[in-house]
Amino acid sequence: MRYPDVIIFGAAKGGTTSLYHYLNQHPQVFMSPVKETNFFASLVGGDPYQRDSVKIPIRTHETYLGLFKDATGQAILGEASPLYLEHAGVPAVIRRWAPDAKLIAILREPVSRAVSSYAMRTRKGYEHRPIDEAIVPNSHYMQIGLYAKQLRPYFAQFPAEQIKIFLYNDLREDTNAVVREVFNFIGVDPAVKIDTETKHNTGGYPRSALVNRVLGNAQVREALMPYVPKAVRAPVKRLWAMNLGKTPELSHEARANLKAFVRDDVLALQLMLGRDLSKWLH
Repeated sequence: MRYPDVIIFGAAKGGTTSLYHYLNQHPQVFMSPVKETNFFASLVGGDPYQRDSVKIPIRTHETYLGLFKDATGQAILGEASPLYLEHAGVPAVIRRWAPDAKLIAILREPVSRAVSSYAMRTRKGYEHRPIDEAIVPNSHYMQIGLYAKQLRPYFAQFPAEQIKIFLYNDLREDTNAVVREVFNFIGVDPAVKIDTETKHNTGGYPRSALVNRVLGNAQVREALMPYVPKAVRAPVKRLWAMNLGKTPELSHEARANLKAFVRDDVLALQLMLGRDLSKWLH
């Protein structure tokens, strides 16, 4: 039993779920059966993650290592917890327990990421405000899109060759190329064919708050599903999908203010990654 060789550490709503599933298909990789263990975040002094929308299901080393007990000879063990990008204390914790781990992040244009997060929190019942009131400069939605600020502690704790940063658009536009690059980075056969067509963790904004309150509540689903006949479950899932529509648009003024808020961080990120991110500011 050992700590993971690969950690997908961010960013939330940036394609980490898809990458988790792609890695899990590779015969040389064993991914934690619990996605988003957030274990290393629980070891940060003061435990700053006790928010209503955040769960840390794994809190002991014994339980964490036990997640990998069913690995059957896979060369690489991995996990994915986007929460790790959010707190400056996490990189030092990872370095202590998994100093040789390869670290992977996928970064999404900050305003789009915030809108996607807003839609997700609305679906889950955590968010009830209009979009222009919820996503404002200095809100948590935007703070976690300051990627240069969040990446600096990682580059301070780990050599650059252990960290790989991708952009969300790269993953969307040429998924197979990104997956092959990831496989090369972690040291497994890049020629292995995997399914990159299946969609994972798709978004959407609830059209009906009432339908969402019933079908979008995980506790309600877990409580009711054992009593729902199997023949009815598929129509229920279709009803849930039909209730998801397009997320409301930010006003032009609000979007401009958000772009201004992230401007300095985006310019710093350009230098850090050597990538042209000017489209993020338009």
